[in-house]
Order: sequence, then C-alpha cells, then structure tokens
Amino acid sequence: MTSKASMLYRLCGLAISLAITTPALAQTVTAVGDNRSGSVYASDGVGEGVSSSYATTPRSNFAPNHFAQNLNDGGASASLQSDSEWLDLGVGNETYGFVGSGALLVALGANPGSCNASDHAQISLWVQGLVGGQTMSFDFHGWVTNTFSSGSVHLVGPGVNITYGSQAEWNQTLQFQNGVYTLTIDAATSLLGTGPDTGAVNYSVVLRRIPTAPPNDSCDAAITITEGTTPVSIVNATGATAGPESCTGTTVPSILHDVFYRYVATANGVATISTCGTVDWDTQLAAFTGSCAAPVFVACNNDSCGAHAVIDFPTVCGETYTIVLGSYYPDLLGAGTGTMTLTQTGGCFSADACEHAFPVVQGDNNIANWYDWASDIVLPAWCALGGDSTIHRGTFWTWTAPASGQVVISTCGTVADPVDSRLAVFVGSCDSPQWIGCNDNACGVFSTISFYASCGQEYTIAVGSSDGAIGSWNLNISQSGGLCNDQCAGATPVAVGANSVTNIGATGSTITPAGCGGGPAMVIANDVFYTYVANASGTATVSTCGGVNFDSRLGVFTGSCAAPVWVACNDDGDGCHFFSSSLSFETVCGQMYTIVLGNNPDNFGPGSGSLTITQQGSCPDSCEGAAPLSLGANQVSTLGMTGATYLPAECNEGYGVTLYNSAFFTYEATADGIATIATCGAGTDFDTRVAAYAGTCDALELLACNDDGAPCGIAAQLSFPTTCGTRYVIELGSFDGQMGHATLNVSQTGMCGPKCLGDLNDNGAVGADDLAILLGQWGGPGSGDLTNNGQVLSDDLAILLGAWGTCP
Repeated sequence: MTSKASMLYRLCGLAISLAITTPALAQTVTAVGDNRSGSVYASDGVGEGVSSSYATTPRSNFAPNHFAQNLNDGGASASLQSDSEWLDLGVGNETYGFVGSGALLVALGANPGSCNASDHAQISLWVQGLVGGQTMSFDFHGWVTNTFSSGSVHLVGPGVNITYGSQAEWNQTLQFQNGVYTLTIDAATSLLGTGPDTGAVNYSVVLRRIPTAPPNDSCDAAITITEGTTPVSIVNATGATAGPESCTGTTVPSILHDVFYRYVATANGVATISTCGTVDWDTQLAAFTGSCAAPVFVACNNDSCGAHAVIDFPTVCGETYTIVLGSYYPDLLGAGTGTMTLTQTGGCFSADACEHAFPVVQGDNNIANWYDWASDIVLPAWCALGGDSTIHRGTFWTWTAPASGQVVISTCGTVADPVDSRLAVFVGSCDSPQWIGCNDNACGVFSTISFYASCGQEYTIAVGSSDGAIGSWNLNISQSGGLCNDQCAGATPVAVGANSVTNIGATGSTITPAGCGGGPAMVIANDVFYTYVANASGTATVSTCGGVNFDSRLGVFTGSCAAPVWVACNDDGDGCHFFSSSLSFETVCGQMYTIVLGNNPDNFGPGSGSLTITQQGSCPDSCEGAAPLSLGANQVSTLGMTGATYLPAECNEGYGVTLYNSAFFTYEATADGIATIATCGAGTDFDTRVAAYAGTCDALELLACNDDGAPCGIAAQLSFPTTCGTRYVIELGSFDGQMGHATLNVSQTGMCGPKCLGDLNDNGAVGADDLAILLGQWGGPGSGDLTNNGQVLSDDLAILLGAWGTCP
C-alpha cells in the first residue's frame, strides 16, 4: 500500500508541494529562514496584485506541517533543508518527509497569477552513511515554461551540476554520493508598468528517491548462507513466488516481496529454517531444489508460529537448496527486517567408513587412520575446527558408557606421532548422527572432548587429522560416576560377538559355590553384571581370553539375582593370556543367562577389555526346532523369530488371530493333570500371545490359546489337560509383530498314574540311580521335583528315600 502526504503553499502565483510515497529512508527537513533581501514589488502573499507601486507587503507565513515517516535504508540517510521561508515551515521547525521512495515536488505558477517580483528558493539534500563507493539513486524530472519572463532550475552537488532554463523539459536518473546537493529555483518577471505584471513563469520539479531493491531480489542472485543466524530484509523487494499447490500438506499462497538464499547441505539429515519471533512481518518460507526456472519444492510454510514460519526438510550432503523468504500480505505491516536461523542435523561422510567402526574401551586405546575406508567427515558449522569443520581421513570408533557421569575423550596422551588430530562424538545411527561435541587443538595439536554420558548409551567417536595426514594416536577414555551394571539388577545386555567391558569403579563381590566349573568356591571381586539371551539351543562360550588387561574371573547363572542357579564358572582359562577367563555351557534358545565378571582380589585390580560370546546350535523359529521347557520359570526370547501362525476364530479376543514372530517350545508333562503356561510377571517386556498344541509338528492339534490372560494384563496365560510323559508344543509370539524377552512360567498339577513315585529312571525300583538323578538336579527344576514346586530340594529327597526299594 502506498501512503501519501503533501504540503501545498501558494504565493504570488507560486505553488510548492511536498509529496511523499512509500517510506524507505529517514530524512529531516528544517526551515532556517527566507533568503531574499530588500524591499520588493510584491503581491500580498495570496496571489492578489496591489495597486500601489513598489508595495512592500511581506509574504504570509502559514502553519508548519509535519510528516510522520522516519525509516532507514541500509545505513544510508538523507535530510532536506529549505532556505526559503515561503516553504512556510517556520524557523527551527523540523519535519520528516522526504523519504527514500518519495518525491519532493516543487511547482511554480501551476495556476498562473500575476507577480512582478523575483522569487528564489533553495532546497538542499544531505546524503550520508553510504559506504564503499556506493551511491543512492534519484529520479530528477520536470519542466520550465514562461511568458514575458525567464527562470531556471539548477541542481549541484558531488558529481552533479545541472541547469535547466526556459522551455526545458527533462527526465533523468542521478546517482548521489555522500554529500550536499542543492536545488535552486529562480523566477524573474518583467516590470511592464506601475501595475502588476501580466506575465507568468511555470515550473514543475520532481526529485524522487528510487528505492534500492535487496541484492537477492531475484532467484539468480540468491545469497549463500550457512548454519546459524542470518540478518534478513525484504525492504523494497519487488517480486513474488507462486506457492506450490501442495507442500508438506499445506497450500501456500504467493510469497510476496520475495528474496532468495542458497544453502549447500552439510549433512545427510534434516535442515530446519525458522523466522519464529525474529522478524517483524508476517512471513512465508519455502525451499526447493533444481533451477530457478523449474523449482522442485521440498518444504513451505505460512504460519507455523503465529504470523511467522518454520520449514524443515531432509537434506543430502552437498546438495543445493534455494530458500524463498517473503510476506503473506502486499503491505509488510512491519519494517521488513529481522533474522533467520538455520540448523542442520546429520553428518556428511562415507557410510562405509562409519559402518567399519571398531569398539574401544575405557582407558587407553591405540588407534590410527591409515585404513582404506578412512573418509573426510564434515561436521556441523558450529564446530569450526580450523575454519573448515572437517575431520580429514576420519575413522570411527564406538564406546558404550559403563556409567552415567562426565566423560573425557582425549588424544592428548599421544607421544609417538605428532600428527594433528581432530575429534568429534555423536549418538544415533550413521545415517542420522546427533553431534554432541568436537575439538581440534585442546592440547597442542591434540584434541579433547568432555560431555555427560548416560549409562549404557553407545557413542560413536570420529578421529582423524586436520590436513589429511596419516597418523596414530592414543585415545584415552575416562569417566566419573558409578557403573550402571555394578549391581545385578542393573545388568547390561550383551550379545554374540565382542562386547566392550570394564569393572573399573565396581564396588561389590560375588562368591561362586564350590563345584561350579569343577573348582572350589571363588571370589569375583569388583563384580559387574551382564545378561545374555541365547540365540540358539546349543553351546555358548563366554570368554575374556586375551581380551582384557586384568586377571579376570567369570561366572554364569540362570534364575533371579536373589536365587541364582549357577551353570558355569572359571578363573583362568586354558591357554589364556594374563590369567584371563573362558567358560562354556549348554543353552536353551531364548533363555536369559546372567554373566558375572570381575577380577581376582589377590592379583592386581580392575580393568577393561572385551568380552566375547560365541554360540552354537539353532533357535526354535519353527516347530521342528522347538526348545524344551521345564517346570518353573523359563527365560526365553522371540528375538530374531520370523514366522506367523493364524489361529482359529475362537482365539480372537478382539485383536485378531495372528500370532506373529513366534518361537516354539516343548513341554513333557510330569503328571496326569493340568498344565498352566503363563508370561506374567518380571522378565516379560512385550505384549505376548501364547498357544498350546498336542500332536506332531505336521499335525498339531490346538488345545488352548490366550492373548491377554487375567490377571496378567497384556501378558498371556492358558491351561490344558495333560497326560504324564506326553510331549506338548507351546508357541509364544505377539499380536502385533513385537519381539522381546519373556519369562515363560510352567506349572503342573496331578501325578503320574501307576508309576512308582521316586522311580526316576523307570526301572521298577527306587534305588541309587534315582538318588543320583535327584541330586544332580538339586536346587533346580527336573524329574526329581516330586512335590511339583519347581525345585528339587530336601522334601523331594525325603519322598524318594521313603519309597526306597522295589515298586509295588
């Protein structure tokens, strides 16, 4: 919208008008007095002649006028001053009026009157604040005509000296520099007698500030920006970008007063651009790829945060994105200035290099960047490492925090290689890293990063050089705070393969029972705990052999932390360096095992290194590979399962009949009675669904099914009749594709028919062989559990001894 104000002054056939259009520049107009001198033959100031000769009627003073525009244009400013009181502003008065896109209009004799005096006006324009040889554009045009008279218009200032006389008409563009420009208007009429002259002089002069469009007013002149905050302005922007039909689900109208910016993505991730609360007009934003002539919009927004806008869009490292910023309204409804922020997630590096990340441990690690897959790693702009935010020939290393607390990662202890290191750390995946720290020269040419680490969180460390040199460094990792797996209840999950471990900072001790692993009772000092869910039924080997820097001890148990059932222990593994350990034990696929790791209290102390797990066997992904269950709690898992079973309609409890990602197990009934299978309680971490079958895998007969069994909530519970010695198939899965760990509780009522109680080997008598079987199952489940309470204990021994001899 164009605002306009004008002043009109009339004197002796003279009319002077100041007109101001769309403001973009601040000026000050000051009247300092009339520059005429002496008595003149003049009119009475309102265009009326006088009858007497040489009348000395002074020109009239009109009330001062003031404009209300005061703006700025890129630091440049201009001001006007008049030396002619007939502009009638009054001595000492100021007005804001001659604005950058407005015009000073001076018209003499627009309605010719009689005037036989010489009129003279001077108007001066000051230009200041222009830098670097810049200029300010003005449009200068007008005309001069006269009858029986003569007149002239003269404009002079730095680089300008122009005069126009009678019968002249002009229109030209001028470039003003810093300095003073003076516009002089003279009108001289002829004296024809004792009365007023009939001659007239007509003048029209326009001096108009031409607004300067922003340098990025066109798409082809887009300004390149980077992450961070950028000053923005759409003042005097001239164009409009048609909004795409649909962009991120929102229709955006034309983006008015548009300006353009260009961003080259520094990461594979997400860029976010915002004007929220940082500009003073109703903004619109859009981003596109491709050319200005054929844009492919990737994001746009109008009012994401009040009248301001935010866009975010996925980026590809090195790809160019054009940002369009403008207004929703034709009128800015504000000054049209402010700031815009750009943030970027992700990283810019070779995925192959990141996927080759090696684990490192707490303490000292010898690392290098001579690997073939070493890659330049472009970090976020805020890192500003040596100005280019790039780790050259970077390699990746992973570390899992063993505690919650402040961690320091450093190459400052490197002494053998002077190559300048650069260091950065992120969490998240290789394709979406979230950077948390970076450093170049914290200690000479070496680097240090400090941050707060969360217990169990994996961190990826990027290390390389500042200039592409190949080197090696000592990477030291130290952390304060208690170990997250210092207590059994906080055990850290580990899996098949190498797992980084440490017991530095651990406080407790575990005593293993005599006979565990074929040795005497032993103390595992400074113990830490890990859990392993077997991914197969077979043999697992857990080893620190040659992988740790301390005299390690290992133990493995099933069951709870309060009532462990030990299955394997080891102090010094055969052929293992530095008294490190190795043990093997039989596993049931999906069952959870707790691993205790510590050190010999009599030899050195805690340390760090690698715990390696290998597993042989197969997992019950199908009925044919079903793993056996025993009475009591069975720790199982459906991780890695792939199948799906469609149950009969009677199994539908409102959530369908599909049993997803199921694992299969077998249960051999220990009695004629009722068996109950349940996933209730601790150890189950997903919404389970269970089914029980009789028959063979190629001809299964459904006996029972359950999704959400009372009182188990979303866990499952079912019961079915059993015949002693019969094998049943149990299928465990979920209703929605979840996978996880579960405690599969098996209980049984009833007794086996004519079988002699205590005859565990079915030879018709209760004797020493049966006693050996019972003692071998002591403390755990098994056929020796004659009381059916889930454990073989003294009550079962008493029953067996009471039945000693030939069965009746």
